[in-house]
Amino acid sequence: MGDLRQALAATKYGYEAEGKSMHDEDMIDHAETITAAHDEIITALAKAAVLDKIVKLATEKELVIDANFAASLSVSVGKEVGLILKHELETRPTVSASSAPRI
Repeated sequence: MGDLRQALAATKYGYEAEGKSMHDEDMIDHAETITAAHDEIITALAKAAVLDKIVKLATEKELVIDANFAASLSVSVGKEVGLILKHELETRPTVSASSAPRI
């Protein structure tokens, strides 16, 4: 799953198309569609990772379902999304306001 996570994060933040500018209208629409799809896939992967942890806890008889369980699930999914994107975001150079492209 690690390679899949890395590939998804890299394609989400590394979109390129030969001969097209990211400012072309059809490319903007296409990139928005791809980004939305990647967000859904990344969230699904995060939920799957949390489910794997729950199953492990349940089989080890350490799973406690109480009032805080649902809230902790949301937090866990958010953490997993962060872990999925962490490596890719850390390898990106920061863009200063003066060097950022103007649209």
